[in-house]
Amino acid sequence: PASLVTLCGLRTLRAVHSIALDPVTGIGLVAAVAQLINFSVDIVKTIREVYEQGSVGRYNNLEYTSGQLSSLTKTLQQSLRDISPHSPTLTSTERDLIDISRKCDQCAQGLQRELYKLHSHPHSSFLAATRRATRAVWKRPKIEEISKQLDNYRSALETSLLFRL
Repeated sequence: PASLVTLCGLRTLRAVHSIALDPVTGIGLVAAVAQLINFSVDIVKTIREVYEQGSVGRYNNLEYTSGQLSSLTKTLQQSLRDISPHSPTLTSTERDLIDISRKCDQCAQGLQRELYKLHSHPHSSFLAATRRATRAVWKRPKIEEISKQLDNYRSALETSLLFRL
């Protein structure tokens, strides 16, 4: 029986040894493990932020800016509407300005809705913070896309306003 165990042990050792990975597969495995570790660290940091502050820190400034931009575009739209009763028709520049400001406002409100979904009460519960943090990490590409789109609208709005001067 001892020789059988040794024989089985050698066979198992030889079987494990013969499953050597080729270099490309090994590098892919290491990259996948590194990516998993990076994702895990990001999740843990985000859970801590949401638990302690009630929101994701990296989005606080973005939320404030989008709120201010939404408010300013509404004021601009109202100002242009107030001007229009005094003139029979709006110029094409004014119509473009209203259109861009409307799109900018819609985009800013969409971003605010997405960011609001990530809020939690500070120190409410670890489970709630974990859900919000996981949602924040998974929604990051969408939030960054909306943010980039909002920045493009803001830039177009600035250009249109400067052109109007």
